[in-house]
Amino acid sequence: MSNELIESIASQTSPPNNLGNEVEATYHFCKELIQNRAVSDDRFEKFRGLFTERGVVDLIATMSYYTLVCMSLNVDGYPLPDGVLPELAQKK
Repeated sequence: MSNELIESIASQTSPPNNLGNEVEATYHFCKELIQNRAVSDDRFEKFRGLFTERGVVDLIATMSYYTLVCMSLNVDGYPLPDGVLPELAQKK
């Protein structure tokens, strides 16, 4: 992922226009699923057309795993090592 895309996700701004079909489809699928807890038929078909049904299942499983890890770490309050800032808060 490009730094520009990562920064747009972190700041919740529009993604760059030059993502390419596969990255754009993945970005919009994930965003819609997170925001709406579902995806439209059109979004599903676009993603499935690029990655197959196996790809849809793999993406949802990956999102679910990272959501579980994030929730677990947030509830546990697991600290970062001394002097380390959260990745998305670091300035370049």
